[in-house]
Amino acid sequence: MGSGLEWPLEADVRSSSAGGPKVARSWLTELNVRRQRFGRDRRLTSTEEYDAVLARPTLRCRGRLLSILARDVGMAYPRLGLIVARRHVRRAVERNRVKRQIRGYFRKSHELPSMDIVVMTHAGIAECSNAQLKASLEHSFIELRRELDKRR
Repeated sequence: MGSGLEWPLEADVRSSSAGGPKVARSWLTELNVRRQRFGRDRRLTSTEEYDAVLARPTLRCRGRLLSILARDVGMAYPRLGLIVARRHVRRAVERNRVKRQIRGYFRKSHELPSMDIVVMTHAGIAECSNAQLKASLEHSFIELRRELDKRR
């Protein structure tokens, strides 16, 4: 009663500018945003999980900017681990940009194999644009799928 939330939830109407278009955000759109998050279950979190992929990868793909190692562990969905070395990307702002771009690609790509995937960066990645990074990711994951299809 005193919580201030009543069912059904009303749409929150906001305007980006005084005369601009109004955007309605309801609880359904917020639910869809939550589904696209990069949750803990979609990440490699422990040293043992990283070591398992790095020591015995099932698939390898090396590009000019990225290397991808993957290992099949029988999960129902893919999990991602990132290794962005400070010696390749000196500034924290750039490291965070690179990681954000990789996570965004991983989250939006629904055709990834159900494997543990570790993405490692190489020298020169700090100078590339977001579009170049995305193109490199797409190329690397296409190669990864190609390798997986050869083995099956």
